[in-house]
Amino acid sequence: MSLKYSTYALLLGAFFLMLLLPAQASGGSHSPIDKTFSGENPLGVSRAEFAATQAGMELIYHRRYQEALEHFEGMGFDFPDSPVGPIGRALVHQSAMFENYDFSRERAYQTEIAEFQARLAPAQRSSRTPEWISFLNGVYLGVDAMYDVRKKRYVRAFDKAWDALEEMKRVQRGAPDFPDVQLALGVYNYWRTVLTKSIKILPRFGDHRAEGLAQLRAARKGGLLASVPASFALTFSLIEGGKSAAAISEAQSTATQYPNSVLNQMILAQAYRKAERFDESLALLNTVLERTPEVQRTWFVIAEVHYSSRKDNDAARAAYKRYLKSDPVPAYTAYTFYRLGQLETRGRNYAAAISFYERALAIEPKFNRAKKRLKDAKESLTKAKEKKKKSATPQPRSRVRSRRTG
Repeated sequence: MSLKYSTYALLLGAFFLMLLLPAQASGGSHSPIDKTFSGENPLGVSRAEFAATQAGMELIYHRRYQEALEHFEGMGFDFPDSPVGPIGRALVHQSAMFENYDFSRERAYQTEIAEFQARLAPAQRSSRTPEWISFLNGVYLGVDAMYDVRKKRYVRAFDKAWDALEEMKRVQRGAPDFPDVQLALGVYNYWRTVLTKSIKILPRFGDHRAEGLAQLRAARKGGLLASVPASFALTFSLIEGGKSAAAISEAQSTATQYPNSVLNQMILAQAYRKAERFDESLALLNTVLERTPEVQRTWFVIAEVHYSSRKDNDAARAAYKRYLKSDPVPAYTAYTFYRLGQLETRGRNYAAAISFYERALAIEPKFNRAKKRLKDAKESLTKAKEKKKKSATPQPRSRVRSRRTG
């Protein structure tokens, strides 16, 4: 059951993290970015609050995190009856952690979530903009579901992710002209189809991939808040569907607007890798590493490109080991040891491979692929030893009868 919970929660939670990162302006009409917003929306939210949210989203996707935090702080004072301030600050912290897949801002995140929950209850009781409050709550539930997945609290994560989807459906019923919820619905339709087709224990769902892609494109084209994260989700879905050229085109388009978006660059690098454009992928990742050296997960992605290309196993090995120096979370540490084991298997260094697989399983005992690879490596090592022993054993000489000549 944990697989079912984790896959559904990861599906919904991961993309809710990309979903509309609300932010705020600390000066009413003042905008800290080179873009203005009218604040018009079909949710009944005041233009000032909605425009501030749009401005804050821009800050996050330009990776101006400190400015975004200040922006959210100001909005918390400007809109004291709304929970948008603390959820915005929480999303800044979660976005930074998601880039590197770590928990470096965990305490700050939990503090902001506590304030969000304190503001949410009275807002739900008294709000004249219920769809807006449902939307903010849906974002919180989805993001916190992803947080729970990373903590391996799968049942809790599944419940939150499902509640998040219900909140988005509630928004759609009350404000059918709000295009941004199409992101959540599109992700759900596309990726639930993918998962139910690949995991037999999940109930059948039918094929809703075309519908999901159409919803993602609608959010990409018309989203008031979610156009950019819809691009991320659309690109990732196109990669999964084997449409690498379309995925690359989409990610490149977003890169022209948001060149500092690490998440978009990572997705674009993956699209290049799937298209076997390895040199372009590596060039892009090296640029990311130069611009944002604090994002150590880039080393892992670089290693994956080398691993896939099979051109330079030494470079792959070095990048994986460089990533391990950053002390990644246990799941990534285990997977990196697993990859190092596979590299050693390629070189028929079975003893070294066994060591890496065992280290992966010591961290993640239920890592089934590592179990299988470990078994295979042990069998290969045994066969190699037997072959070596056999070749080293002197063979008995054949007796040749001598014939006397008379």
